[in-house]
Amino acid sequence: MQPSRIHHVGLPVTDLELLAVDVQRSTWDEPIAALRAGVSHTAWTVDDLDDAHARAVEAGGRSVWTPRDTPEPGLRIAFVADPDGNLVELLSRDGEAPPT
Repeated sequence: MQPSRIHHVGLPVTDLELLAVDVQRSTWDEPIAALRAGVSHTAWTVDDLDDAHARAVEAGGRSVWTPRDTPEPGLRIAFVADPDGNLVELLSRDGEAPPT
């Protein structure tokens, strides 16, 4: 998957520290509810949402939401969970060119 740029990262914390730890894998079946509950995630803007989603799954991710339209016109979204269960949001917008 070649993201064109990071869209956003949601980390609800008072202090930030990133550690490599042996974690329990999470299973997110309802990503929007998980985000509203404060589940950390990364979000990436990609040129081809269907391709990025397929490549993420081929690389070992778990499909949580297949690519779909959002209520916002021209915006599409998909979610995968990485091998550790972290939620990854993929976004594409019709006609949005990546920065050069």
